[in-house]
Amino acid sequence: MCFLLYANVDEYILKFVGLDIEKEGAEKYDIYVCPETNILEISSKLGIEDRTFSNYDKLLFRIIMIGKKLYADTMVEKLDRAEYEISHNQTYLPLMTEGNEVEHLIANIRRVREDYVNFNFRLVIKLGRLYDEYVETKLNENPTIKYTIDDAKKHAKELCYKSDDREVRYWCDSYEPFVYANVYAVPEDKRIIVIYDVEDVGEVYKEVIGYSTAEEFLKALENVYRMVN
Repeated sequence: MCFLLYANVDEYILKFVGLDIEKEGAEKYDIYVCPETNILEISSKLGIEDRTFSNYDKLLFRIIMIGKKLYADTMVEKLDRAEYEISHNQTYLPLMTEGNEVEHLIANIRRVREDYVNFNFRLVIKLGRLYDEYVETKLNENPTIKYTIDDAKKHAKELCYKSDDREVRYWCDSYEPFVYANVYAVPEDKRIIVIYDVEDVGEVYKEVIGYSTAEEFLKALENVYRMVN
């Protein structure tokens, strides 16, 4: 099975990470990962190209590099815009402060920008939200998670009864808080993270699953994509 990992990737990003494109000229490219065959599938309106890697570590490295370049470029653009707007603030307003807060803020923006330029950050990929049936399975398999979720749902109902809104309190008896489980991947650490949220409470439990090898991690990633939307 191949799954879509990155959508609408610019050609220059693929070239930056060492993926030369034979079918050049497409505006955007979609990147699919095929763990069973160690392949990156590059898809565009011009067709499909496969890149086969000799081992899973090299495939994972390329996945990380594409993601980091995508994220870094986006954040650098936003930081450059923020620095420009902050720097030119005094041009538009006849107001200022006695301190040097603006200089400190710009210095921090430039420091963070440098971290992004040098890829000095951990890439986290949001994979999606677990389908309800898989959440139920997880809760049935793990008593600790289930206990934490049930306790949070009880707290959510207590908050409902304490509401100042009479209309809200009216339906508290039938209120059943929703449970969400969002899944994230940290490819550099070969970890998959499941964060459980309960409606009106927020995050209540974080499940971290680590893998020893790139092969195990990529195959687990493939499995997760079957369970999220």
